[in-house]
Amino acid sequence: MDIFEILYSNRNEELAIPMAKYMKDQFPFLGIKKQERVFLIKEFLKEKKKEGEIDWDFIFNCFDVSEREFQYLAIDYMNMVKELFMPDDMETIEKLIKTKSWWDSVDSLSSIVGHIALKYPEVKEGIISKWVKSDNIWLKRV
Repeated sequence: MDIFEILYSNRNEELAIPMAKYMKDQFPFLGIKKQERVFLIKEFLKEKKKEGEIDWDFIFNCFDVSEREFQYLAIDYMNMVKELFMPDDMETIEKLIKTKSWWDSVDSLSSIVGHIALKYPEVKEGIISKWVKSDNIWLKRV
């Protein structure tokens, strides 16, 4: 069973409604609480990390799905492989920040960006200083 099927098969309609309301109905939810989601994806992420490279197709597929738990899955995956990110990845990460933007995803991506900036100071001096001057509130928030 693939990870998308696993999450869909654990949908909880009763929880999905208040979860969406909490996020001001910006996104639909499957209704899977964080603790359960972490349990459901643990083995998948462990195997995915072994690939040794960033699977951008997987990340963007997660962002293409409407339910919010899939964006969380992508970000959890990104956290697992954060050592693999290079300065060249910042342009792609910027696209994610601007996709389905809300405080929950942006703040989570922010910690990944921070990790990259600490590892590669040129990111802070170049890209992040550009984001500070951006008209996009989510880039500024990062």
